[in-house]
Amino acid sequence: MKRAIFSLFLLGFGARPVLAQKAPEGIWQGYDGEWRHVSNQLIALAQATPEEKFSWRPGPGARSTSDVHANEHMGQLVAYARMTGVVPPWSGN
Repeated sequence: MKRAIFSLFLLGFGARPVLAQKAPEGIWQGYDGEWRHVSNQLIALAQATPEEKFSWRPGPGARSTSDVHANEHMGQLVAYARMTGVVPPWSGN
Protein backbone atom coordinates (compact mmCIF):
# COMPACT_ATOMS: atom_id res chain seq x y z
CA MET A 1 0.00 0.00 0.00
CA LYS A 2 2.77 2.41 0.94
CA ARG A 3 4.51 1.66 -2.37
CA ALA A 4 1.33 2.50 -4.30
CA ILE A 5 0.95 5.79 -2.42
CA PHE A 6 4.64 6.61 -3.01
CA SER A 7 4.28 5.89 -6.74
CA LEU A 8 1.14 8.03 -6.99
CA PHE A 9 2.94 10.84 -5.17
CA LEU A 10 5.81 10.64 -7.65
CA LEU A 11 3.38 10.74 -10.55
CA GLY A 12 2.07 14.00 -9.13
CA PHE A 13 5.58 15.42 -9.37
CA GLY A 14 5.70 14.34 -13.00
CA ALA A 15 2.70 16.46 -13.93
CA ARG A 16 3.33 19.95 -15.20
CA PRO A 17 2.42 22.58 -12.61
CA VAL A 18 -0.84 24.41 -12.97
CA LEU A 19 -0.04 28.08 -13.28
CA ALA A 20 -2.29 31.08 -12.90
CA GLN A 21 -0.54 32.60 -15.91
CA LYS A 22 0.40 30.98 -19.20
CA ALA A 23 3.96 29.66 -19.18
CA PRO A 24 6.38 31.39 -21.57
CA GLU A 25 6.60 29.72 -24.97
CA GLY A 26 9.19 26.94 -25.06
CA ILE A 27 9.76 26.81 -21.30
CA TRP A 28 9.46 22.99 -21.28
CA GLN A 29 11.67 22.51 -24.34
CA GLY A 30 14.62 20.37 -23.29
CA TYR A 31 13.41 20.07 -19.70
CA ASP A 32 10.25 18.04 -20.24
CA GLY A 33 12.12 14.97 -21.50
CA GLU A 34 14.56 15.02 -18.58
CA TRP A 35 11.70 15.45 -16.08
CA ARG A 36 9.91 12.44 -17.58
CA HIS A 37 13.12 10.38 -17.57
CA VAL A 38 13.86 11.07 -13.88
CA SER A 39 10.20 10.55 -12.94
CA ASN A 40 10.28 7.13 -14.61
CA GLN A 41 13.48 6.26 -12.75
CA LEU A 42 12.00 7.32 -9.40
CA ILE A 43 8.93 5.16 -10.03
CA ALA A 44 11.09 2.19 -11.05
CA LEU A 45 13.20 2.60 -7.91
CA ALA A 46 10.08 2.80 -5.72
CA GLN A 47 8.76 -0.38 -7.30
CA ALA A 48 12.11 -2.15 -6.77
CA THR A 49 12.27 -1.16 -3.09
CA PRO A 50 10.62 -3.60 -0.65
CA GLU A 51 7.90 -1.92 1.40
CA GLU A 52 9.68 -2.46 4.73
CA LYS A 53 12.64 -0.39 3.48
CA PHE A 54 10.61 2.79 2.96
CA SER A 55 11.00 3.62 6.67
CA TRP A 56 14.82 3.09 6.63
CA ARG A 57 16.96 6.07 7.71
CA PRO A 58 20.74 6.32 7.36
CA GLY A 59 20.90 7.76 10.89
CA PRO A 60 18.90 9.47 13.61
CA GLY A 61 17.28 12.68 12.41
CA ALA A 62 17.86 11.90 8.72
CA ARG A 63 15.00 11.61 6.26
CA SER A 64 13.65 8.14 5.63
CA THR A 65 13.41 6.72 2.13
CA SER A 66 9.71 7.60 1.99
CA ASP A 67 10.45 11.17 3.18
CA VAL A 68 12.72 11.88 0.17
CA HIS A 69 10.55 12.57 -3.42
CA ALA A 70 11.80 15.20 -5.93
CA ASN A 71 14.28 15.24 -8.90
CA GLU A 72 16.98 16.95 -6.84
CA HIS A 73 16.90 14.05 -4.36
CA MET A 74 17.46 11.31 -6.93
CA GLY A 75 21.09 10.83 -5.87
CA GLN A 76 20.04 10.55 -2.24
CA LEU A 77 17.45 7.91 -3.09
CA VAL A 78 19.96 5.91 -5.11
CA ALA A 79 22.41 6.02 -2.18
CA TYR A 80 19.67 4.91 0.23
CA ALA A 81 18.66 2.10 -2.11
CA ARG A 82 22.22 0.80 -2.42
CA MET A 83 22.79 1.05 1.36
CA THR A 84 19.79 -1.23 1.91
CA GLY A 85 20.78 -3.69 -0.82
CA VAL A 86 18.35 -2.42 -3.50
CA VAL A 87 19.87 -2.12 -6.97
CA PRO A 88 18.40 0.65 -9.14
CA PRO A 89 16.74 -1.22 -12.03
CA TRP A 90 18.40 0.87 -14.74
CA SER A 91 21.96 0.29 -13.45
CA GLY A 92 22.05 -3.48 -13.88
CA ASN A 93 24.40 -3.99 -10.90
